Amino acid sequence: MHQLAQRTAVLEAAITGSEAGQITLSERVLFVDGEAIVIDKPGGVPVDTPRAGGDSIAARADELKLGFMRAPVPVHRLDRDTSGCLLLARNPKARARFGAAFESGQVGKVYLAVVDEEIFGEGEGQAPGPTPDVKNARCVRCVGELDE
Repeated sequence: MHQLAQRTAVLEAAITGSEAGQITLSERVLFVDGEAIVIDKPGGVPVDTPRAGGDSIAARADELKLGFMRAPVPVHRLDRDTSGCLLLARNPKARARFGAAFESGQVGKVYLAVVDEEIFGEGEGQAPGPTPDVKNARCVRCVGELDE
């Protein structure tokens, strides 16, 4: 197996907790206040519970009560395979306000990709390869080279 693929598999196993017990969502909190929680959503876990059941952020939302009576609710979605920041509202007023901000375009999403090919410079453009659902990818900073 290529070194990058091996490193990615080890990293993904660590992120999803598949090797040494499941990591709790409370361990993935990046920000918390009275209205919002931002977590680092692991790849491979859907936000909503699948029709067939199984693990999801919604099914595990009780892990994020953090002293509140009600579990927080996701304000937006990230695809199952996408890891990254996920905003959850801690009350209905915050949910409505955050939802309106996403709907009106005041909030946007930026997708960054780790690629196993040479990237020239910075800029925005179409994501190459088998991810046609990603409309725009951005190379924010290209750093070093991977050891082969």
